[in-house]
Amino acid sequence: MKNPQIFLTPPDLGISFRLSKEYPMEYEFTTNNCLFDLIASDRTTVLKSLVNCLQISGSIPDASPVLSAVLARESVKGTGLARGVACPHARIPGITGIHVAVARLKNPVDFEASDGQPSKHIFLILTDKTSSPSTHIKTLSSIVKCYQSPEVLQKLTEAEDPKSYISLLQACHD
Repeated sequence: MKNPQIFLTPPDLGISFRLSKEYPMEYEFTTNNCLFDLIASDRTTVLKSLVNCLQISGSIPDASPVLSAVLARESVKGTGLARGVACPHARIPGITGIHVAVARLKNPVDFEASDGQPSKHIFLILTDKTSSPSTHIKTLSSIVKCYQSPEVLQKLTEAEDPKSYISLLQACHD
């Protein structure tokens, strides 16, 4: 089976890096798929912004059904992890590969994290509905590794621009 790829278009503007040495997946992040210091007052606004970002970049063809699927998944259980990080996700029929958009929020928003803290760093993960559920788990695991270090999390919080933010994500997996 071919390794799943994340294509955040246009790839020629992106920074390619492996999120985890354990899982050989390549991710393309671009400033087009990074919402930096997003101002949002609630979870729905954050999710709508991330989904729209993916549509504008050409990663997904239509935001409406994707947003519906993401909100439906989020209504089952919040996707806040802890320490200000959330990874909302959904399996979407008809998309290929894995698509990720990232946001650093100006003001944290409640994603029902286990530690009760609102989330500032949000990774939206979309995979094909027909892909293995382990694809979600591996992608989530590789992203979470970046936030295990309080020092890395602090640097991400203090990043001055989207390019610096993405570079810090890259550095935590080198």
